[in-house]
Amino acid sequence: TITLHMLDAPGRVERFLRKYENLFEVLPKKELAAYLNLSPETLSRLKSKHKELFI
Repeated sequence: TITLHMLDAPGRVERFLRKYENLFEVLPKKELAAYLNLSPETLSRLKSKHKELFI
């Protein structure tokens, strides 16, 4: 299996989404960003891009 630290930022978000889709919108942004080793701002940008792809 691929661990999160081996993926780039979009890859980490994508992987988390696939595994824990139900937690993605529930967890506080700050905690999720820390878990994914991202800044909250980067996570916010990636979440916006993800939403655009699935509209």
